[in-house]
Amino acid sequence: MSPAVSRLIFRQETIHIQAWTKTFKLSTSQTPNRIYEVVGLNALNYPMCNGGFGPSCHDGYGISYIIYGDTMVNISIASWHSCKETDSKRFAKEIDRAMEDMKTLYLTN
Repeated sequence: MSPAVSRLIFRQETIHIQAWTKTFKLSTSQTPNRIYEVVGLNALNYPMCNGGFGPSCHDGYGISYIIYGDTMVNISIASWHSCKETDSKRFAKEIDRAMEDMKTLYLTN
C-alpha cells in the first residue's frame, strides 16, 4: 500500500472515530408524509400521530416531525424528566414561537 493511500485510510478512520464519539444533544428524524396514506387523515386529530424517539443523551432532545401539506407540521419532542437542563414543554413553546416568527416574516414580505 502506498504511503498516500495509507494516510487516507488513517484519516478516514480518525474522522469516523471522532464523529461517533461526539454527543449530539439534538437528535431529529422526519417521518415521510406517505404515512397518512396508511393510517388515514383522521390520524391528524391525535396529538402523537407522527411517532417519536428518545434523546441520544441524557441532557438532549429527541425530535420527530412530519410535514403534511402546506399548512401542518406535527412535532414530537422527547427528553428525560430526570434532567433539570431539559424541558420538552418549554422546547415546544420555543418551536411554536419560531414557527410564528417565520410565518410573520413570510406574510410580511
